[in-house]
Amino acid sequence: MCEEQRNDEDASLGDDGVRNKDAPDTELGDGPSMLNETGAVNGPVVQAGAIYGGVQITSGPSSSSQSPTEDPWTSAKTIIELTGRDLGVHKSIDIESALLDGPPLYIPRSHDQDLQKALSGPFPCGRMVVLFGESATGKTRTAYEALHAVEQLRTWPVMRPTGPDHLLELLCAPAPPRHVLWLDDLYIDYLDTKKSVGIVDRLRLVLQRPSPFLVIADMWTSHWNELRRRQGGSTRASLAGKLFDEADVVEVRLPLGFAEVDPDELDRFTARDPRLALAHKTAGDGLPITQVLSGGPQLLDIHLETAHSQPVEHAVITATMDARRLGHLSPLPPEVLWAGVAGYLTDEQRLVGKKRFGKALKRATRKHRGIAALTPRPTTPGLRASADGYVLHDFLHQHAVQTRAAEPCPESLWNALVDHTSDVDDLERLAADAQRRGLYNLAARFAARAAALNSPEAMRLLAWLHDLRTAAGEADGWRARADSLDPSSWEGPPIFLEDLQESEDGLRERAERGDREAMRVLADDLMPTRAEEAVLWARRAADGGTSESMIFLARILRHAGYEDEKKQVLLSSAEAGNTGAMLQLDLDLTRRGEHEEALHWARAHAETGNPLGVSRLATVLQRRGDHTAAEELLRRHAEAGSTPVMWHLGQHLANTDRVEEAVTWFQRSAADDLLAVNLIVNKFQELHRLVEAEKPLRVQHDRGKWIATRKLVELLELLDRYDEAETLLRRLVEVSSHPTLGIHQSSAMEKLIEFLRGIGRTTEAERLRMYGIEPGGVTSQAFDLPSPLNDQR
Repeated sequence: MCEEQRNDEDASLGDDGVRNKDAPDTELGDGPSMLNETGAVNGPVVQAGAIYGGVQITSGPSSSSQSPTEDPWTSAKTIIELTGRDLGVHKSIDIESALLDGPPLYIPRSHDQDLQKALSGPFPCGRMVVLFGESATGKTRTAYEALHAVEQLRTWPVMRPTGPDHLLELLCAPAPPRHVLWLDDLYIDYLDTKKSVGIVDRLRLVLQRPSPFLVIADMWTSHWNELRRRQGGSTRASLAGKLFDEADVVEVRLPLGFAEVDPDELDRFTARDPRLALAHKTAGDGLPITQVLSGGPQLLDIHLETAHSQPVEHAVITATMDARRLGHLSPLPPEVLWAGVAGYLTDEQRLVGKKRFGKALKRATRKHRGIAALTPRPTTPGLRASADGYVLHDFLHQHAVQTRAAEPCPESLWNALVDHTSDVDDLERLAADAQRRGLYNLAARFAARAAALNSPEAMRLLAWLHDLRTAAGEADGWRARADSLDPSSWEGPPIFLEDLQESEDGLRERAERGDREAMRVLADDLMPTRAEEAVLWARRAADGGTSESMIFLARILRHAGYEDEKKQVLLSSAEAGNTGAMLQLDLDLTRRGEHEEALHWARAHAETGNPLGVSRLATVLQRRGDHTAAEELLRRHAEAGSTPVMWHLGQHLANTDRVEEAVTWFQRSAADDLLAVNLIVNKFQELHRLVEAEKPLRVQHDRGKWIATRKLVELLELLDRYDEAETLLRRLVEVSSHPTLGIHQSSAMEKLIEFLRGIGRTTEAERLRMYGIEPGGVTSQAFDLPSPLNDQR
């Protein structure tokens, strides 16, 4: 059964808010199963084990009569047969005084035309469309409306997988032509999972087949940026980024608001739908209408207001936020909340009984215009007297990711998650997150429970923990057990990267289809041996392309010796406003001694307000001896708020012996610019003003900027304030949780170990290396690890 089964009604709670284990569960006959692979109320269980790349797809328990050999695509429905809620569109706020059916009226914006154009063209092979934007900005609704708007797609069946295992099952089966694969929350639900390698590899194959097929996906902007910024991201991001480079992928960015919509047109829509009218009025100038429609900002306001007035309710929601960002994605059991919230409360606030806690939990699930911060969910079949899980509103989750990333979680929550998490995927994610944070004891406890459920990932984590103790026999035993269950998954680079260097034939095929990225890569590859052909491809890539393509063409032309054409390309691009071309012209003309023309383009670049252009022009003026004009230029832009120019102004003042004022500009720059944060310790050491580097670093540290924390530790060491440096380092270890593919000691942990050795605490440093830290940052005592020889079940 592929269609999600949803239960949007409030589940009743007991007086204490915690389910009564002694109360009988009443089921109605053989009703449909409501468990999916993560325990969510979404669909059937789908289990995975090794057909493709070590993944064997078998049918799990399901209410469907579909046999294991039946085509998994047969249950897909056309967009006309599906509602937005079926495909993941957020529920909107309700208006009690209005009887309204269906979602709010849809207000078209400019990106709708771009999307419909991408969906209307012919599909000689697979095409992927990725919509990205902030939480609740209308990504999924936009895709839903676009499928309705494009006539040829109304008859294409749409399939929304229930999870990563179901998606792999669909991709391993022959994907039928003229179908739509719907992947809302692509990053969270599919790419940030242990199945990501197989998913990406199969998606690439499906999209390269010569038959019409459409994949529609959406994700948060932060996730999209991580995938596109592969060089600094994880291996998983590199792999997914490779998919977007090689496939026919259309990117559609959604703006936060409706500033582009004509006010009269907006008024016409709000006059016809009271929900839109209320959202528009509530949003004002500061909030997007779509987010207000989702109820997210209103829920956040209520949550922030309860910090003092209702501390237990506030703690319940905060604990749920933290549990989800740690990796508990299935509905959170009330037992976790009951045991976990203590760490968020003062001694006096903790004096609550189960009845008062239950009331706080009920308030957290109370609907405000139809939307709740926590939504009760049953996680087992049949009727229940109370909810046995709670789901956090997506907007609150994004808020937590953005604002609580630098906050360690209390020990009470960690222990509650160890004791009451049963889903193997949740256990794996929690184990991995604890390991990245240096919480090796907790990681071992989560991994032991997951290993008992035959998790190869957990077994490999246990092997890694044994390696830290040089217990080679135990480590090898765990790896052998893991390999026997899943030989394709290992701790090194992903095995699906054998063709990460795409063949020339593959590049040519994509380039011939009009893929400009493929044209540029092909031109780069051909340049050393076939320069003429490289130039042809570079020209095609630049034809009607982006500013980046024009700069690329100029580079290829220079290498090929076409100096005159290169200059013409840069001139036309610079005259069209390309700041990169302006800078390149400036540099080229300066090298050739054509200083007046170079100055012209340096001025043009600076006039765009680009900080690099301003700094470049100031440098040119200084070299020409016009120091007054250079300083006036820098001051004008620094006082207007340009942090890179502030740093350049500080450098200019320091060079002219005005150190006091220079220090002030350096501090202002570092307080708002992370690039300056990287430079300030060395700069102030050079100026013999080290103590004054602390203020801006503290500002950035308090904002949760980890790079500032690292530089602050470096500064405190230089100032011989070792106790403060150690405290900061321990906190940094505990909040360092950036995902990577593979098991590694975090750089923060390595730094702390090195720090302890450097101040002579070698015994503790070795204990830290083997056992990690406990919540709160203290070095863990020795603890036992499970043996692979014991029966974990």
